[in-house]
Amino acid sequence: MFFKYCFNALNRILSPIGLKLPFDSFLYYFDRYFVSKIKNRFAKFADKINNKLNRKSVFIVLSGPPAIGKNTVEHFLINELKNVGINLNHIKSYTTREKRLDNLDKYNYNFIKINQFKNKIKNKEMLEYVINKNNGQYYGFDINDIKNAIMFRMNCIVVPTYNFLINLEKLIKKNKINHCKVVSVYLIPPSIDVIKERIKNRSTESKAEIKRRIASVNEDIKTAKYYKYKIVNHESFKTAIMIKDLVLKELKKKK
Repeated sequence: MFFKYCFNALNRILSPIGLKLPFDSFLYYFDRYFVSKIKNRFAKFADKINNKLNRKSVFIVLSGPPAIGKNTVEHFLINELKNVGINLNHIKSYTTREKRLDNLDKYNYNFIKINQFKNKIKNKEMLEYVINKNNGQYYGFDINDIKNAIMFRMNCIVVPTYNFLINLEKLIKKNKINHCKVVSVYLIPPSIDVIKERIKNRSTESKAEIKRRIASVNEDIKTAKYYKYKIVNHESFKTAIMIKDLVLKELKKKK
């Protein structure tokens, strides 16, 4: 209701000069110039309090080739860590592609227009982004979402590319952040054939996209070297238990 009121008020001001702002554009600029600044100030205040309390946080970077079962492992991991008092926050990435009907789409992505994404790149608001070579769509993570999560000492999980991990580690090192423990895990398939079969059986993607994903499997696995931990994902639940143990181990470390 509040957003609609501000939106209508702004368009009343612009109407005499023949301009009208679309609602999705209004939300984007409202978030960028107003909401994000409030979040940043509050995050800095929260960080000072947490420093005094010496609170630690964990940032889980979970990656792997297509169809390895990252979302299933993440689901089990969130529940397992919750059982030991650690609440994980899933950080959404941004994309310019069209929405799908499945619920995972809403869980994983913030959907914005291409011009909005390009503005984020131009203003250096993206920690990491990629452009799909086949359809030209953009995918990436907003650096402010990551910074605020770290400053609020939220326990987080992301499912990105290896470039995200590299840039995250640079960000933490540059800002001399000691309280945030990065747990990077790469899921390795039991066999390449199993992964290829899973990709073929997907009904949410085009034939061209399925073909591209199959071709990218071997290249993707080469990036496993950037991750601290590599786990062969035989069973998603057991994999989640292993990652939980790694998280608890990292949180016990002094540095």
